[in-house]
Amino acid sequence: MPDDRFEDDGRTVADMSGIERPNIFGLRRRVKEEKKTEKPPEPEPPEANEEQKVQAAPMPEIKDVMSPNDRRAYIAGAMGAAMLIGGIFIAAAAIFIIVLLLVWK
Repeated sequence: MPDDRFEDDGRTVADMSGIERPNIFGLRRRVKEEKKTEKPPEPEPPEANEEQKVQAAPMPEIKDVMSPNDRRAYIAGAMGAAMLIGGIFIAAAAIFIIVLLLVWK
C-alpha cells in the first residue's frame, strides 16, 4: 500500500499574500497604502542536496486605465449580447407555445 502522507518541503508555489478582494462595482475608490520599504531577507546558502531556485522574470505592470467611452462601449456590447440571447429564448418559447396550441386544438 503506497504511503500517501503529505510532507511539506517549505517551497512557495505562488505567493498570495499581496492579493486583495477586488472592488466589483467601482463605487468607492481603493486607497492604496504606501508599501513600506523593507529590506529583503538575505537568501540562505543552498545545501548540498538542494537544487538552486530559478527566479522568474519580473511581471510587467498592468495598468487598469479605461476611458469612460471605452467603458460605455463594453457595457453596451455586453448588454446587447445579453438582450440578443434573451430575445432568442423568448422567441423560442413563443414558437413552442404556438405549436402546442395548434397541436392540442
